[in-house]
Amino acid sequence: KAFVSNADEYYNTWQGRLFAAVGGGFRLIRDGKIYLYSDQQGGEYNHAPRTAVAFAEDGTVILFCADGRSKVSAGVSYGDMIEIVQGLGYRITELLNLDGGGSTTMVLRDTDGDHRVCNIPSGPAFPLNYQRYGMVRPEPCGDSQVRGVADAVLVIPKQYN
Repeated sequence: KAFVSNADEYYNTWQGRLFAAVGGGFRLIRDGKIYLYSDQQGGEYNHAPRTAVAFAEDGTVILFCADGRSKVSAGVSYGDMIEIVQGLGYRITELLNLDGGGSTTMVLRDTDGDHRVCNIPSGPAFPLNYQRYGMVRPEPCGDSQVRGVADAVLVIPKQYN
């Protein structure tokens, strides 16, 4: 079961009982209500690349990735992200901002089994050995460069477990 919790709830309820966990930034929707406040690093108004995970009332999990800081995309604010995710047709109960900026990268495995970067990451690149990670080097798109990141959210079908 997927859920969003804060540190206090984790320590009081879930400590030692979780199989996996992902840390994130701000909760933008909490218990179905917009939970946006002014001290969220100015993100309410600043447009930037963003990554988030949303949970719908029916159990659907939505991974959100928005490009930014490029010639083709200005990025989104937290408010924009809320509006986009709520507009997908699900009753969103939780929306958690993950990371953003140059870390906003989405990789999908295509029908040939190749892993492809499917967005236009921003920021400077660090050398990345694509073959080592089973990835196809993305075609350059403007000033886009892919870099390695320290953490990732992986969705792996049960057949591959």
